[in-house]
Amino acid sequence: SLLKDRYQDIVWIGTDGQGVRMYHQNNEMFRNILSSQLPVKVEKPIRAIFSDEYNNLWIGTKGDGLLRMKNYSPTHSAMNGYEHYTSENGLSNNSVYSFLRSNYKKLIWIGTDGPGLSFYSYRHDQIITLPNEQIVKVHSICEVSEDTLWLATAGNGILEVIIEDNSNHLSIKAVNEFYLRNGEHVCKEFHSIIYDGRETLHIGSRGGYGVARFNIHTKDYDFIKMNQGEN
Repeated sequence: SLLKDRYQDIVWIGTDGQGVRMYHQNNEMFRNILSSQLPVKVEKPIRAIFSDEYNNLWIGTKGDGLLRMKNYSPTHSAMNGYEHYTSENGLSNNSVYSFLRSNYKKLIWIGTDGPGLSFYSYRHDQIITLPNEQIVKVHSICEVSEDTLWLATAGNGILEVIIEDNSNHLSIKAVNEFYLRNGEHVCKEFHSIIYDGRETLHIGSRGGYGVARFNIHTKDYDFIKMNQGEN
């Protein structure tokens, strides 16, 4: 995974077994946070990285849960505290693939293998999971309104999730599942999803189907043609 830090001039790079690399313009160099340097034992690949406005570095792994490194800095490796979240203290699953800072609520949505939809609540300073058996293998999340998320999953297609907020108590009101047909093939596995801010999702599929373009209002979609030899 790759992340451009929004608050400092850093690019974070998650590796498959070699910890986290940090690239910044100070002498145009790479620095490493090795798995062995992390405050807890991490043996699984790193699949998601996120930095928030409070100088927390969030590290999601495929099997070892997630770490929140507090007050990280590009200039030194000292870390001022950490939290390790697993399925034993709120996380729906120990495989974590994506983070999304909500534009509407004081929380971070977390994509996991599920079942259920996890999030970190800044208000309660804890991980909370909303139970739902349909929400599994979430690799990417986008937020299109205060009460609607779209999830890209590895096997369950794309999911429209309607969130209900009753006095800051969140629950899942509905989940709508969409498989996309491309010719004779039905595509169920998606690993990335972005929203154009108006009405269209662009969804990256796995299996050679390319990018799907999906209208969130009409639910119409098509696949963008990818010609060989073109970038």
